[in-house]
Amino acid sequence: MTPSIRSTALAVALCACGGPTTSVDGGAEIPSATLLAGARDRPFSVTADSEHVYWSEYRVDEELLHLYRAPRAGGEPELLHTQFGGIGALALHDDGLFFTSGGLQRLDLETREVREVQRGDAASTDDLVARGGRLYWATWDGATGRVRSLRPDGTDAVVLGEREGRPSGPLGLDATHVYWALADEGVILRSPREPGGATEVVAEDECARGGVAVDATHVYWHADPACTLTHGVTLRRAPRAGGAVEPLDEDISLLHQAADGVYFVDYPQTRLHRVDGPALGDFTEITRYDGSGRGSFARPNGVFVDAAGAFLVGYEDDEPSGLGWVATLPLD
Repeated sequence: MTPSIRSTALAVALCACGGPTTSVDGGAEIPSATLLAGARDRPFSVTADSEHVYWSEYRVDEELLHLYRAPRAGGEPELLHTQFGGIGALALHDDGLFFTSGGLQRLDLETREVREVQRGDAASTDDLVARGGRLYWATWDGATGRVRSLRPDGTDAVVLGEREGRPSGPLGLDATHVYWALADEGVILRSPREPGGATEVVAEDECARGGVAVDATHVYWHADPACTLTHGVTLRRAPRAGGAVEPLDEDISLLHQAADGVYFVDYPQTRLHRVDGPALGDFTEITRYDGSGRGSFARPNGVFVDAAGAFLVGYEDDEPSGLGWVATLPLD
């Protein structure tokens, strides 16, 4: 029998009201997501600190990258930076917001100055990770994918692993390794966080379109067996050092690795769930998507979870311009 996942986080049902609740089977009342901010076009990546939520937004018609922030509790969005270029993944470290757009750049949150941290291959990852005083990201030069690490000031830049193919973010990290995927090649890999070690294959023939995430025992990814770039993909996992692959659930859209475990968002219901650890229980539907008020069909595009709450960004799939939204969900 196929294992399943018990959800302990709450589903995302976007609305433009404060403190909403949704009734589920059995009469339990749970909070729904709150529409924190609207976006003109397509929000791509999201992160947060104790005071603000930050997101990147790509204006398709203008080919411009915009970086925004807003108070976690709600308030007027603040435009931090605009530049010509592609989609940016985000990570916070000290007083800097790091983002990928043709290279790795840093926005000083005090002065609003932007400087290039590393130039090189065009960034192809959907994720950028700050961990243990270092940044981790993946690049692609048109032929070879590489996982890189460097200090936030741009020094001590190293390549941790490389293989022919294009990486598909996000990345997963544990204490010793970086986990990454090559979508078209169907390979899940891990490379030591210390340079010089061998890159190992965790799983093959997987077509992991949405990157990977890691918990204490397993590496997770969502695979599209037909490699069609359509939804309806399956959440799958294997032991971190490799082994038998287990299918877990279908119709997965996003993966996120948080401090307390692995989260995923399904599609098109736009529900947020958490994997409860190595002992898998029943999958429980908590609530359903009920519309954001900005369109009729939401496509989630980025997720971030910390101890205080969860944030999602996405856009309305039925709008030609991509009507965007930023939503917040308390987890307490």
